[in-house]
Amino acid sequence: MRTISDSFYHEMINEDGILHPIIERLRNDDTLMFAIRNGYFNIYYRGGSIAKVKENKLKKHFIISFDKEYNKTGISIPHFPEILASKKDTQNFIGVLPLLKEIMDTYFSKKNKYEREFQQVIARENNSSPISNGTEYFITDIEFAVSEIKSRFDMLAIQWLSSDRSKAARCRPVFIEVKYGDEALSGKSGLTEHLKKIEEFISSKNAYSESLAMMADQFRILDELQLMKFNKSKNELTIDLCSNAEKPQVIFIFANHNPRSRKLREIIENEVPESYENPENFDLRFFVSTFAGYGMHEASMLKRSAFLQLLQSYRPKER
Repeated sequence: MRTISDSFYHEMINEDGILHPIIERLRNDDTLMFAIRNGYFNIYYRGGSIAKVKENKLKKHFIISFDKEYNKTGISIPHFPEILASKKDTQNFIGVLPLLKEIMDTYFSKKNKYEREFQQVIARENNSSPISNGTEYFITDIEFAVSEIKSRFDMLAIQWLSSDRSKAARCRPVFIEVKYGDEALSGKSGLTEHLKKIEEFISSKNAYSESLAMMADQFRILDELQLMKFNKSKNELTIDLCSNAEKPQVIFIFANHNPRSRKLREIIENEVPESYENPENFDLRFFVSTFAGYGMHEASMLKRSAFLQLLQSYRPKER
């Protein structure tokens, strides 16, 4: 499970904590994204991990690292303290972030990862942008692997309708798959296999319930660290996904689909049978953006029949 110790969290949230300068930077730099892992956290930039921070409990310090796989460009990696034992060490690392970003920019110019980059864009739009208070989904994690079913979800989220902001119990879990461009649909798209994995995951009671508890905890931490922007209720609310009997939502996002292409329409027609209009164990939706952008709203989530009808409307008219 993706969680961190209380002592780790203390050094992040308290102003005198060793890691607090990183949290301050995250609050003021929307090109970066924070994600909890199992005993450590990652900082993402353009969908790639620019830093990994883990705790050394015995020596009461933290180890920070930059993935050297991104340094295939000939640019020298700037020196920074790999052991964070004081706020000054952390501030020294923050000082080299622009240079690390430059290394990653150069790498991505030659080997792009648009799908992961747009995952981060979606998270920013819904969690911490000027319009995030008006959206109805909060992203808690990306690239979540489930060993029990040998699969992964691109994004985890919590749906919290604007009409229910005073009722934390009305939140529900959301599992998101992202495809960027029609090239990602080449060959067998894997939609049917992904839906089967979802069924298997929900049926695996232990893995599923543990994941729900983790998502609720991730939401709490992001909120307490002030890495999300939304109007708070006057009443203190605790997100509890496990006690909500409502079905989870499963969303497919087909970013930058070419409406003149028939590829996606044929996949929905041939690989997603009509039985998925109202599946027994989850609520299947397809995201259609509101004019432009990635702000996610319940009204933008179409069921199979409505989504297919939209795709069919794009067919070129006979002359």
